[in-house]
Amino acid sequence: MPDRALIALECRRNSLRDLRAVEHSLPEPEAGEALLAIEHVGFSANNVSYAARGEQLHFWRYFPAQDADWGRLPGWGFATVQTSRAAGLEVGERIYGYFPLASHVLVRPKGLNAGSFVDGAAHRADLEPVYNHYVRCAADRDWRSDLEPLQALLKPLALQAYLLDDFLEEEQLFGAQQVLFSSPSSKSAWMTAILLAARSRTQQGVRLIGMTTAGNLGHVRDLPCYDQVILGDQIGTLARVPTLYLDFSGSAAQRIAVHGYFIEQLEYSCIIGGAQPDMMGSGQFTAGLPGAVPNHFHTAPRVAKRTQDWGLAQLTAEFSLAWKRIHQTVNQDRRWMQIEQVRGVSPALAALAQAIDGRFDPQRAFMIGLGA
Repeated sequence: MPDRALIALECRRNSLRDLRAVEHSLPEPEAGEALLAIEHVGFSANNVSYAARGEQLHFWRYFPAQDADWGRLPGWGFATVQTSRAAGLEVGERIYGYFPLASHVLVRPKGLNAGSFVDGAAHRADLEPVYNHYVRCAADRDWRSDLEPLQALLKPLALQAYLLDDFLEEEQLFGAQQVLFSSPSSKSAWMTAILLAARSRTQQGVRLIGMTTAGNLGHVRDLPCYDQVILGDQIGTLARVPTLYLDFSGSAAQRIAVHGYFIEQLEYSCIIGGAQPDMMGSGQFTAGLPGAVPNHFHTAPRVAKRTQDWGLAQLTAEFSLAWKRIHQTVNQDRRWMQIEQVRGVSPALAALAQAIDGRFDPQRAFMIGLGA
């Protein structure tokens, strides 16, 4: 494909397994715009989960395809400013943010400051602000070139893990003697476990227990953050002691089983995310259960609370410390993640097909690059 082309990977919006690469002329930035050359974008099982809910989450509106039946898969990654007609944004700058699986993207920087900018493109104006925010890496205290894959794949989820850990610490783990995780192979779960494991209460005897599937049992047992790992039908082997349930799967069947077994010993039941999202939000799966009433954990109210308590500067510094603990832990042990570098259109399409078809171990992830 010619150097002056924009290459993008797309999937059919109503059939994710239909994948293709498209080529368009490279756009020329107008006044106030910049063209970014995308170096690599992280892709893992999380991206597939989001794509499956693409219409609900407005997933396809961030980087719309020219054909409305198709969508461009986005993810977090890194790019370099190739051409700029945006005042203050210089050619060659390294940028971290939300990008399509493509060779280039056109942005319209708004609110440019020393550390970041927002893409002010009209089609993104009513979309989630966090996905429209771009970081200038030279001013980012957490950025390191060698950590770009971990940052792209983990840092967007690490904020949730940090805020959940902070909430549970403030509540003194609700007096629990054990913390039970569903979907413990998920990155959000084990990053939360990494942070909880460093807390004094956990070090003084609170046990972290993963409840997983047979297919993921070996991987979860390899992770150093859990004291015990069981299958979903082995809840009855656990001690009936004060328990905190962290529900990362959203499975109604697991939630009913946990509440039915622990009853009054279930001190708190917390729903986070939803690897099985069709089950997570319905009132019929949360109302009337024995034990603690299930509560949803949302990051935005926690950010607002800590910003009011501490100020944004301290919140940013505290999160930076948590992120450092996470990436240092993961970086020193390949059991957490196996990251594969994928370059070029054909290898990228093959990697996406593996992920979307479910032929994808939970510890695997890709860094995909389509540029020259």
